[in-house]
Amino acid sequence: MQLNPGPSNPIPAKPCKTNPNDLKVLYLNARSLKSFVPADNGTSNKVCKITLLQELVHGGRIGDGVLIAIKENLHATRHCDLERDGIELAVVQLNKANNEPVILYVYYRPNSSPDACLSLLNNSIASNPESCCIILVGDFNIPSISWSDSPSTINTGGCSNGENLCELIGDNFLYQFVDGPTHRAGNKLDLLFCNRTETLSDVLILSCDKHNFLSDHYTSEFLIRTKFRKAKPVRRTVYDCNRANFPELCKALSQTDLRVSLSDNIDDCWKHWKDLFLSVVSSYVPTKVVKDTNSPPWFDGEVRHLIRKKYTALRKYRLKKTPERKVKLRTLCQQGKNVI
Repeated sequence: MQLNPGPSNPIPAKPCKTNPNDLKVLYLNARSLKSFVPADNGTSNKVCKITLLQELVHGGRIGDGVLIAIKENLHATRHCDLERDGIELAVVQLNKANNEPVILYVYYRPNSSPDACLSLLNNSIASNPESCCIILVGDFNIPSISWSDSPSTINTGGCSNGENLCELIGDNFLYQFVDGPTHRAGNKLDLLFCNRTETLSDVLILSCDKHNFLSDHYTSEFLIRTKFRKAKPVRRTVYDCNRANFPELCKALSQTDLRVSLSDNIDDCWKHWKDLFLSVVSSYVPTKVVKDTNSPPWFDGEVRHLIRKKYTALRKYRLKKTPERKVKLRTLCQQGKNVI
């Protein structure tokens, strides 16, 4: 069914252009690399190449197995206040002139890590203001979660780490962007999250051979959009029901044979009937060109009201994390998803 479908020749909208100032990110999982080199000249001691690169870029501790390398022409600030002891986490703020900053989290969860690790990560993310743009990428080692198109993620394995990750996603309104497996065994271990769906684009999962990077994890590429242009109104041709001649239309429809020959293709049957119906309607209902506003048609007053209530409940919950406030926050989140 379609709401006011209008004629079959709508005015096409111009495609959006990619901003050349977008930030391109390459994510590599080097945990499985076993390429060792001599630690010192003339000695038999060996060290992993990744360890040398880590010390070269950051000069010491940066969450043990986590590394962020940033081009020197891009201003970045490390947030030690958001990093937590006991987990492998690095946090930086990416700043570009005349653009909103982005908080980038890079995280690694070993298989043997305790349940409290994801709770510490959740605590770090929740320390940011609600208006911050947060991107979280890393190897979570939790293949038991079902990333379906349903409103909420489902932990099919029953492990506590899966439940903690689902709780982290719900508490911080994160969206998962990786489709398909990220490991040669067919598991989805490396994940990409953001609290704003419009910030990330062009997410690609590529074979390690493409970058000559020998690992059993696939590599990921994605763009961080740093600047957005205001969308131009879209022109559409619709029927002007206020000037329609409904008595004559009803009379014409009653006298028209709207039966169509049935076939195995339901789409062809629907198109044939629709063209026949609209050919009668066009004779008694004039058309007009309208401009859609920048807000989508489903973003009405009820949705705005629930979103305001959700963020109010989030602020109260972060001030005092009680079970009652958490239940209320989850309920409002689900109500908003159901309305949308």
